[in-house]
Order: sequence, then structure tokens, then C-alpha cells
Amino acid sequence: KLAKNFKVDVVYMHNCFTKMENDSCESEFTSFVKENLPQEPFLLTNDISERLNLFFKGNLRVMPWLKFLKRDFLTSEKINFPKIKVSEDDFWTIEILCRAKSILYVSNAIYINRDTPTSLTRKKKSVAELIKYHMTPLIEGEKIFYKIINENEFFQKNPQYAYAWIEHLANYCFKQVFSACTTLKPHEVHRIFKQSFSSGEQNFLSNYLCSIINTQQKKLFLTQQKFNQFAAQTQQQIGGLEKMPAVSVIIPLYNAEKYVGECLDS
Repeated sequence: KLAKNFKVDVVYMHNCFTKMENDSCESEFTSFVKENLPQEPFLLTNDISERLNLFFKGNLRVMPWLKFLKRDFLTSEKINFPKIKVSEDDFWTIEILCRAKSILYVSNAIYINRDTPTSLTRKKKSVAELIKYHMTPLIEGEKIFYKIINENEFFQKNPQYAYAWIEHLANYCFKQVFSACTTLKPHEVHRIFKQSFSSGEQNFLSNYLCSIINTQQKKLFLTQQKFNQFAAQTQQQIGGLEKMPAVSVIIPLYNAEKYVGECLDS
């Protein structure tokens, strides 16, 4: 009804209900917005740069079930999910934001998202599986990324947004991988990359991404060492202060409030 009334290509929701599969509890209200936006439905700007800025800030999420789209819009613009198992909705959403003539933003929670523990996203993964899962968009998605960039006039005229997009995606992917690799040594990370992405075209890129992870691990290790040293020194100082005798100072005053600060400083 909203799409028909406002004559839009896309209805974008930022709220939904979440329910775990086989859970007898009621669905929980979930909001995916990062900023305070109007509760009443409103049309998003037609300025693609402003739409992308909302996306990078986390106010426009990639999940397909947060959107209603006109079939005619998708078919006329030839917007399809790319043939990649991970982050395909990321590429798909960028195309929607760049090609839709009108987008309605609503706060209504209509959809019930059922979290399935065995889904591709939710199921437990080994460290090797996590690395492959989160690095796939950067390695196998490279050609998809450049296809969208080269076919879109906006990115041709505003290359800074193409860079911002790949940086946004890479930051998310690396964040997940860094937390998974904390217990691995560099040669173990390299072996996983080699086994997961072994084709000739991907060898250089996968080795480069692997080196980034290993370099970051070294920085994190050094940072953790410095933090541990600082924490130990701080604890010693606190222990020394605890041994000092407690002293109470009483200063009798009468109508001299404005001189209290000067008195304490002296």
C-alpha cells in the first residue's frame, strides 16, 4: 500500500521482528538503524552520494528481507544477485541504491526474521571455514565489484565512493577474520588461504590479503603486550596507594565558598 501511495521502486524498512527457529518465545523487536530518523514514512533523497553515505553509516542495511521492490524495476534495470555465496546482498543493495528512482524509508516492523542455527550465516564454523567465508567477497567478488563500478556512471564520475564501498566491505570482512585468527601462526593462515583460494588468478590477491592479516596480527600482539605491561604497572601503583595511610582534611568555612578552590590549590 505504501509503495502504491508513494509510487516508489523500493520500500526500505529498518525494523523487523526476530525469532529463533523452534523457540517458543515471542518474536523480539529488532532495529537496524544507527541514527535517530523520522518515525513517519519519508522519501529518501535522489542524491546517490547521500544514499550511499546512509549505507556506509549503517542506516541502510543489506538484508533483502528489509526491502520490498517492484518486480518491473528489478527486471528493467537487470538487477540480480551475483553468483557468489557470501555478501551477494551487499553487491545487490549497492545496485538498488544507485539505480532506484525513488525509495521510501519506513519504520514499520512488518517482517519476522527467523534465525536458523544451521543456516549458512549462523552455523558454527571452523577457523578455516570462517576465513574462507569472510574472504570470499574480497577475492571472488573482485570481478563483480569492477563490473558494477564500470557500468555505473555515478561511480565513474565519483571514484571516491567506489573506494569507500570497497573499504566498507573490506573493513567488515577483515574484522571478522582478525577475531578468528588470533590463535593461528602466520604459516597456518597462509596454508588456509592456499587451500581455500588456490586458482592461478587468485594467488596474488589471496597472498596479499593473507599478508595483511599476518601484519595486523603482529600489531595486535605488540599492542596487547604494551597493554599488559601498562596494566601491571598501574596495578602496582594502585597497590602502593592502598598502603598509604588515609588522611581526612576538614576545613571549616562560613560564607567563603568562592575561595574553596583557591584554598585547595594552595
